[in-house]
Amino acid sequence: MSGVSLRTSYTASTRVALSNNMQEASRAAIAMSTGNAITHAYEDPTGLAIGSNMKANYDVLSIVATGIEQSQSMLYIAEDGLKAAYNIVTQMNQVLARAKLGYMTDDLIQKTLSPTYRQLKAEINRIADDIEFNGQKLLNGSGGTKNAATVSTVATTPTYDFSDSSVSLADIGLTATGTLNTTGTISSITNPSSITVDGGAITYDSTNGTTVTGATIVISGATITDSTGNTCIATVTLTGVDLSTTTAPASGAINDALTIDMTNATSSVNITNSSGGITSITAFSATAATNVASTIDNIYTYYPLTGGVGATSEFQFVTGADLTASIVKVDFPNIRLTNSNSGIQGIISTLNTQYNINSNDPSDLTELTGSADADLDIPIVQALADELITQLDNIGAYQQRFMNISSQLSTAVEQIDLAQGAILNTDLSKQIENFTRASVETNVSIAMLKNLNSLLQSLQNLVV
Repeated sequence: MSGVSLRTSYTASTRVALSNNMQEASRAAIAMSTGNAITHAYEDPTGLAIGSNMKANYDVLSIVATGIEQSQSMLYIAEDGLKAAYNIVTQMNQVLARAKLGYMTDDLIQKTLSPTYRQLKAEINRIADDIEFNGQKLLNGSGGTKNAATVSTVATTPTYDFSDSSVSLADIGLTATGTLNTTGTISSITNPSSITVDGGAITYDSTNGTTVTGATIVISGATITDSTGNTCIATVTLTGVDLSTTTAPASGAINDALTIDMTNATSSVNITNSSGGITSITAFSATAATNVASTIDNIYTYYPLTGGVGATSEFQFVTGADLTASIVKVDFPNIRLTNSNSGIQGIISTLNTQYNINSNDPSDLTELTGSADADLDIPIVQALADELITQLDNIGAYQQRFMNISSQLSTAVEQIDLAQGAILNTDLSKQIENFTRASVETNVSIAMLKNLNSLLQSLQNLVV
C-alpha cells in the first residue's frame, strides 16, 4: 500500500492538525489575494459590521468631498460674474456723473453718453444670462430651485431733502422793542429793500407742515422808528429764528401765511443812515409776525422704495454622510436689470432706495437722453451697486464656509479610511507569516502521516 492513508485511527490527531494547518494556509492565502482581513462573517462579526459601516460612510464622504470641490468652483464662477457686473455699474455711475456736469446739454448727453450707457446696461444683462455651471444658470434666477422676487413698493408720501434749500420773504411787517443809546423804544421796522431767510434745519410732516428751525433772517434797508419819531436805515440780522407753514413743501411759492417765531432769536443791527437821531442800537428783540408771499427754493422730493426682495436660484449641497440633514443651501442672486424671458422679475424693480424721485415703480433704467434721466437713474444705480457689493459679500461667506467644509471632509475621509482599513484590510506581513507557518506545519503533518502509514504497512506485513 502506498501514499497517505487518512483512515487509520492512529493518525487521527495528525490528520486534524493537517486539516487545521491547510485551513489556516488557505485563509491566509485568501486574505493576501483579496486584501480583506475578514474573509467570513463568523471570523469577526462585530468587526465586519463596524468596518462595513465605516466603508459605506467612506464611500459617501468621498463623493461628497468631490462635490464640495465642484461647488467651490461654482462659487468662484459666480463671484467673477458679480465682480464684472459691479465694475460695469461703476462705469455707469461715472457716465451719470458726466451727465450732471454743467456744460453737458441734453443734446450732447444723448449723442455722447447715451450709446455707452445703453451698452453698459446690455452687458449686465448678458453677464446675468451667460454665467452658468454644468448647464445651470447662476445669476439670472432661472437655475436650481427658483425663488420669486418681491417688487419694491413706492411710498405714497414723499420725503424731502432740504440740505440745499433757501427761503425768501418778499415782504414782512415787524413790531419790535429795543434798547437805544437814548431813552425810547423801537416802534416799527418798515420798508425793507429785501428780506432773505437762509440756513436752519428744514423739515416737514403732515401734522406740522414745513418747519425751519434756527434760520437766519436778513432784513436789508429797513426803516427803524422809535416811539419818539426818530428813524434810521439799518440792516437787521436775526439768528435762531423758527418759521413754519402748514403747506407741503415744494420748490416755489408758499400760498399760505408763514409764521415767524422770534422768541429765541438774537440779533445784530448795522445802521447805514440816521436821519432822526438814532445813532446806535445795543439790543434787539422781536415778536411774531406773518408773511403771505414767500418762496422755498431747492427742495428735493423723494419717494422711498421699500420691501423689495430679489429673485434667487437656490442650490443644495450635501456636506456629510447624512444625506437628509447635512445640507447647505446657497442662494445665487438674479442680477438681470429687467425681467427675463421666463418672466423672472429683474433686480431694478426689487431694489430699496430712499432717493427715488419718481412716484412710479422703476422697472428699468432710462436711456439717458438728458439730465432729467440722470436724476432718475442716479439713486437706482447707486442702490444697484450696494446690492452687488452685498451679494459679493454673501458669496465670499459661502466660499469661506465651503473651504472649511472641504478641509473637514478631507480629514474625515482620511481618518475613516484608516479606521476601517485597520479592521477590514489585510495586514500583509502578518498574513505572509501565517501562510508560511501554516505551510510548514502542513508539510510536517504530511511527512508525519507518510511515516505513520509506512510504519503501519510494515506492521501489517509482519502480521500477515
